[in-house]
Amino acid sequence: MKLNSNTVIHFWDFQPNNCVKIEKNFMKKLLSEILSYPGYHYKIAKLMNVDESIVNDIRRNPEKKIEINTIKKIVKFLKKIGKQIELRYIEPHIIWFGAHTGKGITNPKLPFMTNSLDFVKLLSASFGDGTITNISHSTPQKYKLGVLEYTNEDPILRQELINSALKVFGGNKKEYVIRYYDGDTSIYFPSIIRDVLLMTGGVRGEKSVHNPSIPPWIMNSSNKNMWITWLKQTLDDEGSVRFRDNYNHEVYVTRVMDITEIFSRKLEIGIKISFNKLSEREQQVIKKNPVRLLSDEFKLLQRIGIESRLKPQEIYVTKKGRIKVKWRLYITKKGNLNIFAKLINFTNLRKGKILERIVGENVGIQTKVKRK
Repeated sequence: MKLNSNTVIHFWDFQPNNCVKIEKNFMKKLLSEILSYPGYHYKIAKLMNVDESIVNDIRRNPEKKIEINTIKKIVKFLKKIGKQIELRYIEPHIIWFGAHTGKGITNPKLPFMTNSLDFVKLLSASFGDGTITNISHSTPQKYKLGVLEYTNEDPILRQELINSALKVFGGNKKEYVIRYYDGDTSIYFPSIIRDVLLMTGGVRGEKSVHNPSIPPWIMNSSNKNMWITWLKQTLDDEGSVRFRDNYNHEVYVTRVMDITEIFSRKLEIGIKISFNKLSEREQQVIKKNPVRLLSDEFKLLQRIGIESRLKPQEIYVTKKGRIKVKWRLYITKKGNLNIFAKLINFTNLRKGKILERIVGENVGIQTKVKRK
């Protein structure tokens, strides 16, 4: 379900097979209202279109997982018999929210507010070192819908992202699982967070294939801090900084786009070709199909007073035979780098120190030196 990010997402906006746990005393009160209706329990369950075993399970354990679909049926039935009840009355009493399997969120901060800077950071991360994986039929059941994972070796960046998730969604740190695999460190987020990102413009699968844009509600926002937050996470994830003696110092962002379907020439696996060595026709094809995320980030930088340049670098062929083009967005010149350091900067300490050296440098640098 895709929503226009209007700041508020309620539990009933999610897929109906997701589950909630409701605070014990409140659930007992709902149950007493249900069972006050005259008739045998199995008849009441039938009127609600709910299996009798579910009603009996709730009687034995009021804090059991209940599907959203079941909650909706209960509310519909209670309204039908004249009880004053709405889904919004239930929401403050939800003590857990998640899928049938896998980790959910304890004490979720429902309804979820998506107009915060912390949420923008999470969404931006899903387009950077994060990914919402494709549906998989070869993995364990709990991952079949794909997962939101974020892979980055900087512990500060990982912790900041977890802190942002805690502020927006609630839960506890144990529910944001960190796994180590083949030299990489990843955060695996509860599935509810994945679902909210998909509702608000996130993309499942390879970004280089889908070539997504920044979600319109961020691009069209008048909140400058949203743009800065998006850019900061992008630069933390995908950005680099170089201090070079006698050359332009630079901050740059690299993103990749799959052009297999639009590139006519067949190329060998593993080959790399500089953009400047392509034919004029091939160059035009690439220029007409830029990485949309970088194009949007170029615009956001312009809005906050930072000039940048967007250039294709090279094409290469993956082991699977996919042809991809590497694009870079460059920020150079002392004035631009000063504004960048003031408004955006890097969270990563190593990158931050290099940038600090650049903006603190008083010696003039060459501005018309051919790039290596």
